[in-house]
Amino acid sequence: MLSRYVDYSHISLTVVNQIISYITPFPLTVVNLIVIWLSWRKVLPCLSRTFAINITIPSFGYNLYLIMLNILGVLKMDEHFGFRSGNDTIFLDYVTDFVLYYFTYAYRTLAILIILLTYLSFTRPTVYQRVNNTREMIMMFAGSHSLALLCSLAATAAPNRASQKYLSKEGYDADSTPISPFEVVTGLVDSLTFVVLVALYITSIKAIISFKRRNAKLGISSAAKQRRLQALLYATLVFITPPSIFLIPNSVCINLTFVVFTNPVPVLDQICEVKIEMFATLLSMRLLLASSMLLVAFGDYRRALVNYVRKQKPMFTFSKKNTKTVKKRPTGKVVDIGVVVLAIVSAIFVSIVVMQIVHKTVVITIACMWTACFTVVIFMRMHKNAKKVPCDLLENYDYTCDRELDKERRMALQKEKEQQRMNRN
Repeated sequence: MLSRYVDYSHISLTVVNQIISYITPFPLTVVNLIVIWLSWRKVLPCLSRTFAINITIPSFGYNLYLIMLNILGVLKMDEHFGFRSGNDTIFLDYVTDFVLYYFTYAYRTLAILIILLTYLSFTRPTVYQRVNNTREMIMMFAGSHSLALLCSLAATAAPNRASQKYLSKEGYDADSTPISPFEVVTGLVDSLTFVVLVALYITSIKAIISFKRRNAKLGISSAAKQRRLQALLYATLVFITPPSIFLIPNSVCINLTFVVFTNPVPVLDQICEVKIEMFATLLSMRLLLASSMLLVAFGDYRRALVNYVRKQKPMFTFSKKNTKTVKKRPTGKVVDIGVVVLAIVSAIFVSIVVMQIVHKTVVITIACMWTACFTVVIFMRMHKNAKKVPCDLLENYDYTCDRELDKERRMALQKEKEQQRMNRN
């Protein structure tokens, strides 16, 4: 089917991007559905589950966008799906830009949040204990999505100089388009968030090394615990590193770059051309890596998936801090912020498809009203069912976030020892 639409004698970045965009949705769908299913059925409510859902829902939403774009491409209806370039823009171009920007900023803000929490868990356990509660977690994740939403709106309102330079057929003139305040805001956000991400990454590596030395000096003799902790720290680095590499083009090729460098710069021009022409591919590959690393970095997901593959009965979602048998979906847990994002994304997709067919403005109004009502209901359930997060993100054996669980576990072990003593007598 793809050979009907691609001329292999003239392969370009756009064609490569198109080919990969047809292939990427399949593994991305599988990985996202696995993470969502494990979160829904097998993993108990905890911080790792909340983070996984919040990063997987935007990833799954972008996957739906790619599938819809491929279908519309086959139907020859994808003219305004992509970065807007030139002057012949309509409202649908801005909607598409917003969708692309939101998924980019959502990953960026959530990546910073996970690295920051990782750093706090190593260096400031008391501070980490204070923020490791349901109310604080909801505020942090909601703040991350809100920041991504505001940055996406600003980036959508700003002129896209990169697409004008590399995609527009009308030619690019840096002086003809005045600098917008939105360009300054998005440029600062892109640069500062990337600097913060790199700084936190380097600082976390140093904290991991010092954490290992500090525990060795304190005389921790449990080799099994140290091996588990060391493997978990390495897994966290594995989760952070690969997806963050794809943030480099996005952080270098911002609007302000094309204002400062009006003349061609050899290396920068090549990087920016790849970034703008393969934006969808880079974003989908980053989300695929991030979703895949969730199954490696977080022990609850890794053990649940391995146990399911091995078909062990009953299914356990092991955690040495909180080991329970999951027979059915637990009730009364915190509703994730990602559900709200899924509602908004689904409303946007439905609106885009219907607008492309019937071109009615009323569709936007209905979708916005439906999204607003759904969001209010979700947040009401959050407030009603909010409970303390029962497990820790990194499962560090000396940082417990629910001491009552430890008390119950000690009492159970004591009763078991007493029962064994009575049986021996």
